[in-house]
Amino acid sequence: MMQRIQRVLASVASLIALGLQARAAGRLPDADRTRVQARIRAGERPR
Repeated sequence: MMQRIQRVLASVASLIALGLQARAAGRLPDADRTRVQARIRAGERPR
C-alpha cells in the first residue's frame, strides 16, 4: 500500500513539474492546465 501511494505521489509530482515547465515556456494554455489537473485528481483515487 505504501509503495502504491509513493508511486502515485511521484507521478503527480512529475506531472506538476512538467506542467510548471510548460507554463513557464508558455506552451500550456489555462484550459489544458485545468484539464490536466482534473485528470490528476481523478487518478489520485483509482476505483
